[in-house]
Amino acid sequence: MKDNIYCHNLRLNLDRPEHLEVHGYLMNYDKGQFKSMNAYIVEAIREGAQRVDFGGKDQLILTDTQLKKLEDRITERIKTDVLNEILKTILGAAMPKPSVILPQHTSETEEVDAGLADLALDYFEE
Repeated sequence: MKDNIYCHNLRLNLDRPEHLEVHGYLMNYDKGQFKSMNAYIVEAIREGAQRVDFGGKDQLILTDTQLKKLEDRITERIKTDVLNEILKTILGAAMPKPSVILPQHTSETEEVDAGLADLALDYFEE
């Protein structure tokens, strides 16, 4: 046997439910996805060991390519959000604030409609 190859034996007791489950996985692995049962076992152990290393909690494990894509998406989203906030701030500062303009009453320059004034006076006298 070659020095770079090491063999492990696996003994399954099919009377134990978890062993029977593992046996089912081994007998039905996706031969289209994995070139050999060995490749399937290696991948299954790696994924299981990574979960165990995180205290049994499912963790999202990303490849470097997946992580880079996620970083790029987050960066673009942050850039867009920051740019929108900057534009809101600039446009808000440039736009005049609405103000309430109350008409000023200047009795000297306004002419009073005599008919309207008579109607108003008649209303209050009744």
